[in-house]
Formats: sequence, C-alpha cells, structure tokens
Amino acid sequence: GYAQVTPTLVEYEESLFAGKSQSAAAQCFRVMDPISQRMMAVRADMTMQIARIASTLLEDEPRPLRLCYAGQTLRTTAQGLRSARQFRQIGIELFGANSQQADVEVIQTAASALMGLGLGALSVDLNLGGILDSLIGNLSAEDKAQLTEAVSRKDAKAIEAFNLPLIAQLVAAAGPAELALAKLGALKNVPAALADAIATLTQVAEQLKQRLGDQLSITIDPLELRGFGYYSGLGFSLFLKHEQVEVGRGGRYFTDSGETATGFTLYTEHLLHLLPVPA
Repeated sequence: GYAQVTPTLVEYEESLFAGKSQSAAAQCFRVMDPISQRMMAVRADMTMQIARIASTLLEDEPRPLRLCYAGQTLRTTAQGLRSARQFRQIGIELFGANSQQADVEVIQTAASALMGLGLGALSVDLNLGGILDSLIGNLSAEDKAQLTEAVSRKDAKAIEAFNLPLIAQLVAAAGPAELALAKLGALKNVPAALADAIATLTQVAEQLKQRLGDQLSITIDPLELRGFGYYSGLGFSLFLKHEQVEVGRGGRYFTDSGETATGFTLYTEHLLHLLPVPA
C-alpha cells in the first residue's frame, strides 16, 4: 500500500534546506551549478524530501497517504564508529494519520521487513522525540545546549547541576518497557504535553506487544536524542538484539505545511554484513 516516489539527488540550496530540512544542512556537500551559478547541495537525508513531495505535488491525494522511497545519500561526516559517508537509504512515510495505530503500523512494518530478511531477534527502543525542548523552553540558549549535550551523554551529574528533577527522572526511567513504563507512570505533576506523550508511548508499547509478542523486545529511553532533530513525537530505533547494532530508526514529525507524519529509515550498508549467507 506504499507508493514509491523518487526525489532528486541534488537540489538548489534554497529548496533542499527549506523549513525543517535546515537541520541537515551541516551534513551536506555543496556544489556550484555551472549554468545558473547558484549553489546546490547533495542530500544527506531523504525524509524531508518525501515530506515536501507529500505537501506539494501530492497535497490533493486522499489521506492517509503512504509513500516509500530508496536512494543514495552523502554526508560530510561519518556516523559513530563507521567510516562510511555514503548510504543507500530506504524507508516509508505515512502522512495525515495522527493515531497510535499509525505509529504501530510503521514500527511493525519495519520490524517485519527486517525479520523477513532473516536477521534474527530484534529490539525496538522507543523515545519521546522532541519532548525535551518543551521541558527546557525557559533556559537560555547556552544552557539549553549544555543540558541537551548532558542528556545525550546520559551524564547524570551534569544534569543534576541544572536543578531540573523531572529531566533527571526521565533519563533514569530508561530500560525494559515494563520497568520504564512503571517509572514513567509514577511521575507526579508532569506537564500536559509530557502526560500525553507518555500515554501515547504506553499505548504503542502495548499494541506492539500484542501484535508481535516475543518476536520483538521493547525498551524505552524517553530522552534519547538521535537523527537530524526534526522529530516531534514518538520516535524509535531498531536494533539486532544480540549484537546491539542499530539497523533502522524513525518517528513522528510535522511537515513544513503542518501535516502530521511518521515513518522509518533503514540503511542497507548497515544490513548487508549482518544478513545470513544464502545457501
């Protein structure tokens, strides 16, 4: 049910970096168009390109709109311990469906695709993408940057220095779904946005457990910070359970036109050496 779209590999900067796509600008190589003398850039990520197609060329299509894609991306810096900077990115995006069922559909589709390849036991790590910004809105820009870095490193001592106990409690809640949800449910006097996010997280975890059972282990890390920063709702990362290798990620976000969307991305280069050898 997901129709394939194919955005361009290179675009003019003003279109490629419009709106939320600006978050990927630092990872993009630039080139000069010899004809127009305008700067162009090679995409580092495809998600926001797909969102732009949904908001423009396909804005009149019935919702929910399901799109899939596959293509090369190029980044100026490597990810983590990997030295590669060119990736084949594949994935799906679901537009116009603001429900837990949509989040579950996307995660289940990603997990089922990986299990269908014979990759073995999988684990999904759920997070509350974007919620940190809403909880530290009163801090100065410098303090926000320092606290975000501390949360990213899971540096409990540095987090305590900001005297924000709720942030510390959210970081400490990370772990297996059952234990993490119990800790999150015990939080007192939480803001409405956080309460809603926790309720969504709980429902998605429960539905995934019902649909996939022991095929998919579920962990929760409420303030995990990954990706290009455009996620604004429930997010997730998929891991090979026994090797702790991340094989995919995704989550909920808003397009530049304000439409809700959710999707996932896999990088095939990360998967090839993990696949079982064919007979």
